[in-house]
Amino acid sequence: RRADARTADDDLAAYTYKIVMNSFYGVLATGSCRFAEGALAGAITGFGHYLLRWTKALLQDTDRGTVLYGDTDSLFVDAHLAADTTPAEAHESGRQLCTWLNEQLSHHVQEIFDLPCYLDLEFEKYYARFFLPPIRGDTEKARAKGYAGLKVADDGSDEVEIIGMEAVRRDWTDLAHEVQRDLLDAVFRGVPGAELEARVLDWVDAMRRGERDDDLVYRKALRKSVEGYTKTVPAHVAAARLLPGARGTIRYIVTRDGPQPVGHLTAPIDYEHYLEKQIRPIVRTIGQVCDLDVEVALGGTPDLFRSLG
Repeated sequence: RRADARTADDDLAAYTYKIVMNSFYGVLATGSCRFAEGALAGAITGFGHYLLRWTKALLQDTDRGTVLYGDTDSLFVDAHLAADTTPAEAHESGRQLCTWLNEQLSHHVQEIFDLPCYLDLEFEKYYARFFLPPIRGDTEKARAKGYAGLKVADDGSDEVEIIGMEAVRRDWTDLAHEVQRDLLDAVFRGVPGAELEARVLDWVDAMRRGERDDDLVYRKALRKSVEGYTKTVPAHVAAARLLPGARGTIRYIVTRDGPQPVGHLTAPIDYEHYLEKQIRPIVRTIGQVCDLDVEVALGGTPDLFRSLG
């Protein structure tokens, strides 16, 4: 049915069938389910990893590309395109690479497992620039499920796409969302380091002047009654305790006297908290892959050891 939906260009139906198919894995892997089968669930993920390693080796051995990142259902490949490749040519190269990979995969499955191959790799999108944020504290390993890229359509139109990073996560403030999106867009478009530093400093100065106060709100839902939090008191619970009958999603700001609910502030906003917890982590991550001095950008002194790294 999903194949029929894709043939009919019914994206909604194709996505619906995909979600239903993906749910089968959850059913098989849940011990409390009557249909649970650990061995089969393990085989699903195990073969996904096997296929990823096989594809990576095939591309490298044939010099057709380098796998930058992959998970159980997607691959990100540097196809070694020439610098003057047009968007239309890049899209065509992606489709041709998928066609070739599918042919190789079909032969491999038939030869090794003596089975027809129902697996199908599809070309999905082309990124002219791609960013894999390293795990904090490790410049070699990328974070799982988080990346950003300058997605370019075959007609040349482009947009910054961010997946799984702070700019699209609800547990980060709107200020962090905007700073990260602005910096990534600038980096992808080749803005020099000095201008990146100036942009960050503008954000910091505007925040300190109180011009971004509405963007400093944290939002987090209560999972139980306020009285039910006894062992630990998270920030949103501390703020909720200042409200009568608090429930649902708590909107709060961190002040010098701790978290306080929006509309009920009795202390000045703790801008240093937002600098260290919302802006610095984002700037530091991007600074690992471009000519950006984090300390200069945040209004401090230059990192004298940066040039020695």
